[in-house]
Amino acid sequence: MVDLGDFSRLQNHVDTVHPERGQDLTDTVIDNVKGFFDKAKRSMKILDAKMAAELSQVPTFRLAKVARPPAVVRPPPVRAEIGVTRSHTDYFTKVRDSSVNESAVRTNMLIIRLDRLINESPCDPTKRKEFEREVVPWSADSESLHCTRCAAKFGIARRRHHCRLCGRVMCHQCSHFLSFLSASKFGESQECLRVCGSCMADLSRREQMMEQRNPPALAEQYETLDRMIAEASAMVPSYARMSNSIKYAFSGFVVFRNLWQNENYLSASQAAQKAFLNCLQDALWSASNCEQAKVQAYPVRAYPSVREHLGGPM
Repeated sequence: MVDLGDFSRLQNHVDTVHPERGQDLTDTVIDNVKGFFDKAKRSMKILDAKMAAELSQVPTFRLAKVARPPAVVRPPPVRAEIGVTRSHTDYFTKVRDSSVNESAVRTNMLIIRLDRLINESPCDPTKRKEFEREVVPWSADSESLHCTRCAAKFGIARRRHHCRLCGRVMCHQCSHFLSFLSASKFGESQECLRVCGSCMADLSRREQMMEQRNPPALAEQYETLDRMIAEASAMVPSYARMSNSIKYAFSGFVVFRNLWQNENYLSASQAAQKAFLNCLQDALWSASNCEQAKVQAYPVRAYPSVREHLGGPM
């Protein structure tokens, strides 16, 4: 080993005698990696070629069998079971009864007030408002700033109105007019009471219940008329056969005898049947002298047989 003496000489010696080879090493490593990848690519190509050759020799149904996806194993269905149950029938009945009782009490109170307003109201229109305030206490105008139904604010364009049955304050659009009709003691039918929508709904519900319980006379008359129409429709075929027998002088006059012997028919309209048969006999005897009758092909001697079918002379 030679002692060069100082740093500058040592550096010159290293640069000249021992140059750096880092770039050569890097190139060598890159070449090795590229060669490795090239070998891998060639190996993969060879494997692909072998697999393609093997698959080309396998039949199609085997390929389909091999390519079929695995079957999915489904778990058995879980049967739902009813858990804890609780009956709310008693609670529902209790709440419903309280609601029905409250509605019935409110409706009865409205009917009592309405009866007083109609039957005990003074005839003088100036005293009527004071009487209405005595029967039903009205809400103060200063405490009612909004309509109790639509919540609209009162002002110059929207006036306050009081319900004559409950005393609440409402606007004109939410109020209704209940006429006195025949129950009013006033002679004019234009007399009416201003009521709110809630009171009107309660009164309408009560009126519907009363109509269902006691149907009007017009409904009963309509049911009677409908029943009579059905009975008359059922008798149409019999009268149609009778009309055809008269028209064509057919030997089916035995129908009249059957009708004559029918007890229900005799009990319902004996007088009408006798009058009809008398008219029928007159029509048959007069038909022999009529030139336009369609029964000319039948001799006159056929008519006595008709009387025999009818039960003899009348």
